[in-house]
Amino acid sequence: SQHVQAVSRTSTKKSPKPRPKPSANMSPAGAAALEMSSFFIDIEEDFSKMHEDFGKEVKELIAVWAKKRSGVEAVQEENLIDFG
Repeated sequence: SQHVQAVSRTSTKKSPKPRPKPSANMSPAGAAALEMSSFFIDIEEDFSKMHEDFGKEVKELIAVWAKKRSGVEAVQEENLIDFG
């Protein structure tokens, strides 16, 4: 019975959890959220524009590569020697 009481005493005592104290220099949480949301919207718009520009560059490079490749194949076919 003494052992049971000792266990129950230790289990009922909990250490207090320290809570952070609000700082006088901090702005309200809602204001920071609004500033951050506009920041992320600007980044998203910049990323979308950059992605579109990159896509255009890639398409142009693919077209140039295809033209060069088709020109090289035509030249190689003309230079082949027929031994048969």
